[in-house]
Amino acid sequence: MLTYRTAALFFSERFGRQPKDGWGTSHRETAFQVESYLNYQGKKLTKRFDANSYLYLLKALDSHDITRNRGTLPGTLAKLKVPVLAVGFEGDSLYPAKEIRRMIDLHKGCQPLSRFYKRMTKYGHDGFLVECNEWGHWLSEWLAEMSDIRR
Repeated sequence: MLTYRTAALFFSERFGRQPKDGWGTSHRETAFQVESYLNYQGKKLTKRFDANSYLYLLKALDSHDITRNRGTLPGTLAKLKVPVLAVGFEGDSLYPAKEIRRMIDLHKGCQPLSRFYKRMTKYGHDGFLVECNEWGHWLSEWLAEMSDIRR
């Protein structure tokens, strides 16, 4: 869960150190609200996803390398002949905004139509889902620009 939301939002704003109502002294009992939330989300996840498919998905994410069998990152991006729109979300632990910016800066040299936007958000990686209304206009404007260029 920490990779999808910022620590400030997840722990400080939402839960803090709030104890769960009615917890006792047993180590098996849920002691804090954040623990209750994580247990609830974990149970939901196991009902929606087969554990093995989730492991394969994680392996694919962890092992993906755009430069594999292609050379260096600048060389690989130089071969990319299409414009790219990139949006980085401050606090995103999965895809840090500074890494997204680095990629687009390397690509921009060979594709001046590429764009990078950074969105300040307390939602971390989930900012792209939770705040679509706050950044979606960038996508609409960019697609309109690309459409005008193709005409």
